[in-house]
Amino acid sequence: MTGMNDCIESGIPGLDKVLRGGLPRNHMYALHGTSGSGKTTLSLQYLLKGAETGKGCLYIGTSESEAEIRQIAQSHGWSLAGITITRLLYHTDRTGTGQTMLYPAEVELPKIVDRLIKLIEGYNP
Repeated sequence: MTGMNDCIESGIPGLDKVLRGGLPRNHMYALHGTSGSGKTTLSLQYLLKGAETGKGCLYIGTSESEAEIRQIAQSHGWSLAGITITRLLYHTDRTGTGQTMLYPAEVELPKIVDRLIKLIEGYNP
């Protein structure tokens, strides 16, 4: 069982209580859910807690632009100081605009993982 010293607070006290102290350290977490289910809000709360403690924080989004993320934060009255925001697009459609739908036949997981690792190494959060 993971003890409190091995955990990072999520930024949501009730969730930390359920998780018995927070999220295990030194792991990467991906959130999945339908539009409007709270993925962005939960992610930002986690990053805000990290930024509050002086940690380098990186938000890697797959659908919203940086402007949209900043608008969401502003709607909650949050400052994103100390948080780097970037976007990882999986697929570009014929018009050249970003398409974030995953098409299993067109996308190879190792390429996506490699891009994620490069982003993370570049920012060193």
